[in-house]
Amino acid sequence: MHVDGTLDSRTIWVNSGPVVRRQKVWNAHLGGFLASLTMFHSWGINTDKVARCFVPEALWVPVYETMANRLYNQDIIKLHRDGSLVTALTKKESIIFETVLLILEYDYCLAYFVAQDATLSVVRTKLQLAAIVKAGMMELFDWSGEGMQDASTDTWERLASMCRGFSKPLAKHGAMWMALGLWKHAAQLTNDFKAVQDYPYMFLPALGLNCNVESCRQARELWSQLAAALDSLTGSSTCSMYQDSRSEVASLSSDQCHGIESSLFMAYLSQLTIGVRQQDRWVWTDLASRMEIVSRHQWMNAIVDYDKICSERGKDEDPDCMFAIYHGIRREKQEVTCLDWTMIPYRIVAEWQEVQLDGRNDNRLNLESILRNTNGPVGNFDKL
Repeated sequence: MHVDGTLDSRTIWVNSGPVVRRQKVWNAHLGGFLASLTMFHSWGINTDKVARCFVPEALWVPVYETMANRLYNQDIIKLHRDGSLVTALTKKESIIFETVLLILEYDYCLAYFVAQDATLSVVRTKLQLAAIVKAGMMELFDWSGEGMQDASTDTWERLASMCRGFSKPLAKHGAMWMALGLWKHAAQLTNDFKAVQDYPYMFLPALGLNCNVESCRQARELWSQLAAALDSLTGSSTCSMYQDSRSEVASLSSDQCHGIESSLFMAYLSQLTIGVRQQDRWVWTDLASRMEIVSRHQWMNAIVDYDKICSERGKDEDPDCMFAIYHGIRREKQEVTCLDWTMIPYRIVAEWQEVQLDGRNDNRLNLESILRNTNGPVGNFDKL
């Protein structure tokens, strides 16, 4: 970068900015960075000391300690007997985590989701979900078309019935699964996006949606990269050999659905929300920040029906309360907008909470207190 002007004017321009500039290593990449550092404990590397070289001192508590607490709650790291942080992942999970982390651009949530142990069908589904989320699930289709902005329950039912692939039983559980199922259907209709002309969008009459060709192909390429990366660890082609979307004729079993949703819950534990029905509306709260989510992105109007999702859950579920995770969220001043929403069954949350509270004689501990950020939401100090 070249800055014109005299030395004095350039100095004034540089000094006019914030002292600390936001860097990925202590922002978007921090979770993956810390998780990776803890894997080198046996080399004598201390995570805290290394992190202090990158995380600004003024942000140590709200940034570093908050992320360390998140990783601890997610069972990604743990305390060693010498008081330092070490990895809590198994050897197999650590290898997979490190292998896919770079492909997923240091998104530690998605890397951890993929790394958790599972059967082959579940692993393939995990790779597909990670690919569409990273490629931008809301960008896969044009949701601004007629009938999509104020969609009825009939639209939601129709789109859910159009979902394809192993994850079809989860299609009604929210944005991630609906987007994956519709993307798989689009892949089947277009021979995995090979039989598509190079137009920005292609209308798919069966879905009633315009397919974003570039985004769908990007997700397909990410899926291939992830599958090849995992196969390179075993010297096989187990993950890569079944990448024809038409080969997925079976569906995940109920146990497999429970397993993959449990993995998703652990991966996005710090992005867990709770919704409570109040008269004729749902009130959603982000548990970590304790901020109310006042709105949702318009693309979810056609694929997320809170009342219908709530009514179709199991008999052991509270009819006036739901849990969900998000991948993206936006805060403008004090208003929070959820960019996507995926339901997590109550049983999964209850099982985790029971394990966390087991043996702790502290009545003050609950789900909210465990997940709470160290210092609450941090202001956007650099105005970027």
